[in-house]
Amino acid sequence: MFYRESRLSDTSTMKQIMNNIKLDRKQKIIFMVIFLNLAIIFVYGPVHQYEFVNYDDNIYVIDNINVCRGLTWKNVWWALTATEAGFWHPLTWMSLMGDHELYLMNAGGYHGTNVILHAISATLLFFVFYRMTGGIWQSGLVAALFALHPLNVEPVAWIASRKDVLSTLFWMLTLWLYFKYTEKPGYVRYFLVLTAFIMGLMSKPMVVTLPFALLLIDYWPLGRFRKIPFSRLVIEKAPLIILAFIVAIVTFITEQEMGALISVESFPLDVRIFNAAKSYTAYIAKTLYPMNLTVFYPHPGYWSLWQVLVSFAFLLTVSFTVIKLRRSFPYLFVGWFWYLGSLIPVIGLIQIGSHSMADRYAYVPLIGLFIMLGWGVADLAKKWRFNACILSVAAVMVIIFMASTATMQVRHWENSITLFKHSISVTAENPIAFYNLGIAYRQKGDLTAAIENFKKAAQLSPDLAHIQNNLGVALIEKGDFPNALNAFGKVIELQPGHAGAHNNIAMILYRQNKFEAAREHFLAAVKLRPDYANAHYHLALILGQQGLKEDALNHYRQAIQINPAYGIAQYQSVLFDKFKDKSVNSASHP
Repeated sequence: MFYRESRLSDTSTMKQIMNNIKLDRKQKIIFMVIFLNLAIIFVYGPVHQYEFVNYDDNIYVIDNINVCRGLTWKNVWWALTATEAGFWHPLTWMSLMGDHELYLMNAGGYHGTNVILHAISATLLFFVFYRMTGGIWQSGLVAALFALHPLNVEPVAWIASRKDVLSTLFWMLTLWLYFKYTEKPGYVRYFLVLTAFIMGLMSKPMVVTLPFALLLIDYWPLGRFRKIPFSRLVIEKAPLIILAFIVAIVTFITEQEMGALISVESFPLDVRIFNAAKSYTAYIAKTLYPMNLTVFYPHPGYWSLWQVLVSFAFLLTVSFTVIKLRRSFPYLFVGWFWYLGSLIPVIGLIQIGSHSMADRYAYVPLIGLFIMLGWGVADLAKKWRFNACILSVAAVMVIIFMASTATMQVRHWENSITLFKHSISVTAENPIAFYNLGIAYRQKGDLTAAIENFKKAAQLSPDLAHIQNNLGVALIEKGDFPNALNAFGKVIELQPGHAGAHNNIAMILYRQNKFEAAREHFLAAVKLRPDYANAHYHLALILGQQGLKEDALNHYRQAIQINPAYGIAQYQSVLFDKFKDKSVNSASHP
């Protein structure tokens, strides 16, 4: 009896405390917005001191001459027509150009822009679902999980992933404008929806699934299916669907031309389907337990049969369940198919690269799972005694766990060495991680560590010419010419048209005074790559030493034409013009 009275007394006290700290609606909204942005600053604050990484940051910024020239009309036109990174995403290029205008090559500024875009997207996500549903805490939980989940660290902390955070901002803006359009349909509001969608497509093609997401929110929470025939809702999205189809075709062709699409021979259809099923469940597992995250997950080829069968059974069971419960719990239906549908472009049915999955791919799809969780917890709270306090504490604990785990994950992105050492520690047989770690060590001047990692990468992927080539370059820099020759020989075996390998072999032979053999490799290099200024110059040196002065002069002139700043070639050219009848002996220019 005493225990029952005490418990009732405690409960009454707890309710009184909860009543005393209740906020009105406006205060709750302000609290959520402030909390979201402060939490993002806390988790991602260190990135303003981080460096570029040697994994695509060179393509997007460091070695991209157009981005490094900043925002000019010429570069804007280039952005509108470029497919340099395998995508047509002009707004992504322009945003990076804008960063260069502000920060030059200070990587922290680029990181800061990513964080700002992420914060805006999280805030928009909260407002969109709050306005559509009226659920402040449910919408706040969805936005908080989106803002702080460790799986979302990659697109925010990686400069080359600007396309993900930028396209997501336009995804959220499109949702907001679409909601406003459904409140009061009209041509102007529809045009704004279309414009925001186009800007999303111009940031990253993955936005092609957004019309499908709009149909889902028509079902819930907007409830338009009860008022408007399904066919009319589809026709309403027709302009968006057509644009999405066009961009999808352009992206497919671009990836094919770049050689990024993996052939069916390398990855058969059954491998792709099995990996897709396994990846769907793997993203869910990492959502619930976000550990051992990495920038690159090697593709295993065939997954074990039991893993594939469990994945299919799970996906089918959940799909069947949410369809059956769609009337009572429509948010489960919408959240689940948001997750499944928005992942389709990157789930591996069209295989690009040699990875099985990528954290950044889940950036928008995870919102679907967060919707299921946010409104599921709210429904559970209505039926569970003493629910408000317990579930509130549980939600806070989950958010704290996600934020602390995300903070640790952010630290791995400090530089290339920390990033790929972590990747090696959490994945088995990861040649990409070893290779990029080797590149990072070579850039730092640690040739011993670079060679060690290149060798490990080569052992795991002996058929990749670029790994052998970089191993050879590092061996040259260390002075190990015999092993360097062996590495470059393997490059030519794997890729006979590799001009750089021919040039590197020729350079070693030239230093060993094996001029005739060096000449053959320099000739092969300039034949394969006529704009190879270094090969033309050294070929001219050999031809001059062999008395072939006219041929030598011709190659000097070609080197100067390719690279007008090639001072030593200009000097040698002048000597040949002045002393055509004399022998010219020159030292090699390293």
